[in-house]
Amino acid sequence: PTAGESPAAGERVEGGTLTVQSVEFASLDPHFSSFAQDISLQRMLWRGLFTLDIDNVPQPSMAAAEPAVSEDGTTYTVTLREGLLWNDGDDLKAEDFVLGIHRTCNPVNAGEYQYVLTNIVGCDDHYGADAFDQALEDAIGVEATDDLTIEFTLNEPQPTFPIILSLWMTFPAPVHLLPNSSDPWPSGSSAPGQMAYNGPYILTSYSQQDFVELAPNPNWAAPGGVSPTLDNLTIRLIDDLATAPNANRTGEVSS
Repeated sequence: PTAGESPAAGERVEGGTLTVQSVEFASLDPHFSSFAQDISLQRMLWRGLFTLDIDNVPQPSMAAAEPAVSEDGTTYTVTLREGLLWNDGDDLKAEDFVLGIHRTCNPVNAGEYQYVLTNIVGCDDHYGADAFDQALEDAIGVEATDDLTIEFTLNEPQPTFPIILSLWMTFPAPVHLLPNSSDPWPSGSSAPGQMAYNGPYILTSYSQQDFVELAPNPNWAAPGGVSPTLDNLTIRLIDDLATAPNANRTGEVSS
């Protein structure tokens, strides 16, 4: 379909381009963001260890299985699926998920949903510091014990922790592009070519206050085998919701 065309209710769009409307996002950085429009876009571009099903029950996504939990409930060990890749072909490793946690706990980034990670040992201590402190970052309770294994240490038992690991502030960050937790997340029109993605889509083009364009991620490790069927997804950024319907009537966005 092109702009102005839609599939029948309940049908997936097969091929072609779909154009939809949204509003301008504040940040592409999942370890900082708090706005719904930001998070909606980020969930198309990146995915975490777990995802929530229709009943809000966490299911393995990048994780291979449910976490192993210590007898006292304070250590969660998660194993990644084998063969995971970023869209640029680099291996998706445990260290990338560690970096994502470090970024959210880093006071330089000032992640607006950091408080969700308050039960991870040391996260509050680093976030509350006046500036980045390497010793405090090293003390955060998340460690890559090998390329496929991540160990989380909690202050107290938290049966809902796998739900936390489905949320955007725990998404992986590509160590091969952003080696340090204080490195700024790419932004602006040059961002698409400076970032790597592990979600169902990749960002191919961005024009501020105008549009973003996405294409299917060739390396998307689809849980359950569900992959994008579109050739291209265009999101028109129209902040004025009073005039947004005009774009539909003129065929600028799909019906």
